[in-house]
Amino acid sequence: MIRQKKMAGKALLMVGPPGTGKTALALGISQELGSKVPFCPMVGSEVYSSKVKKTEVLMENFR
Repeated sequence: MIRQKKMAGKALLMVGPPGTGKTALALGISQELGSKVPFCPMVGSEVYSSKVKKTEVLMENFR
């Protein structure tokens, strides 16, 4: 969709229960789009923190 200019975006957030294929799907999409599309798997605990500064720093990486 990005190649065909039907959709433009900088990030994709997938949520759901463990074991449903989110990571596998994201890896497949990234590989299909090529080396210019980074694959950065993360878990919620890496992004969210009760310490505001840590969360702000991580969120800045996605802007």
